[in-house]
Amino acid sequence: MFLIFYGLGQFGFIRYSFLWPALREPFVCAVLSLALCTAGYSAEIFRFGLRAIPAKEIEAARSVGMSGFLLTRRILAPIAFRHALPAYSTEVVMMVKSTALASLVTVWEVTGVAQRLIAQTYRTMEVFLCAAIIYLLLNFIILQAMALLEYKLTPHRRAALAFPGSATMTSATLNQTGTTMAGTTRLSVRNIRKSFGTHEVLRGISLEARDGDVISLLGASGSGKSTFLRCINLLEIADHGEISVDGELIQMLQRGGKNVPANRRQVDRIRSELGMVFQSFNLWSHMTILENVIEGPVHVLKRPRAECIAEAEALLEKVGIAEKRHAYPAHLSGGQQQQRCHCPLAGDEAESHVV
Repeated sequence: MFLIFYGLGQFGFIRYSFLWPALREPFVCAVLSLALCTAGYSAEIFRFGLRAIPAKEIEAARSVGMSGFLLTRRILAPIAFRHALPAYSTEVVMMVKSTALASLVTVWEVTGVAQRLIAQTYRTMEVFLCAAIIYLLLNFIILQAMALLEYKLTPHRRAALAFPGSATMTSATLNQTGTTMAGTTRLSVRNIRKSFGTHEVLRGISLEARDGDVISLLGASGSGKSTFLRCINLLEIADHGEISVDGELIQMLQRGGKNVPANRRQVDRIRSELGMVFQSFNLWSHMTILENVIEGPVHVLKRPRAECIAEAEALLEKVGIAEKRHAYPAHLSGGQQQQRCHCPLAGDEAESHVV
């Protein structure tokens, strides 16, 4: 702060620049120096918040077609802010205490005023005690406000309210069972291959699903069943092969020797047409069960909210957890979370369901 206020004026190119009218003001220099001081700590706090977001919740958002700003606004930012808030409240308190340094550049804040009163009255203890009480009250108010905000933003962390071998999958292990009906081909997968390092998990898998088909993937644990389903939704990118949804081929291109989607918007749109039920549920922890169900239809498909709520409540009633619609995932048992996972299939109006 001292260097910014007294030092920058020593440079002619700054003194005669358009910045000088602002930089010669003590208050601006105080704010600038305090902002620079806290920027690094604040950035690290929010970086921690972003890294603490469960990967499964990001995958769930991508699986319904979210990306870019929508993904950040609805999933990343709310969760990251909730994780960062406790640490950031401490940083805010530290910044309030640091404002005492502003008196070095003639900004008359609490400490500066206290020093002036001491020079006039010689009552050192009384004046500094009053200044300490003012800082204590300010910090108390800030901490209470932060605690209230944290309480409002984290209902899912509180107690629930009372509501009434390394196998390889090959084409020989893919079995299509259930009722097969003649109809439009909804999903076509041809010659999918996927490797992790030197281990080839998928070796030329093909599949075709028509209206009304029920298809089961049978294989040993670790044989690549989940990997195959994730490749269909492009949560994993296959090394080779073609995937078509409703007759539309997902365009891929080679970049750095790897397959990557040629059109991210096409991927987001196609994901919005595929219903995905994850093995570990992947529910958004900061949203209620009802909000989890309507998130995709409202914010990705842009359907009317009231219409989606009505359909979602009917679906929750159908699977037997209607009374839990305002509960959070942490308040549900594993079975109840699994029941909720089947609701978006109709809520998202998906043409194909991947379970």
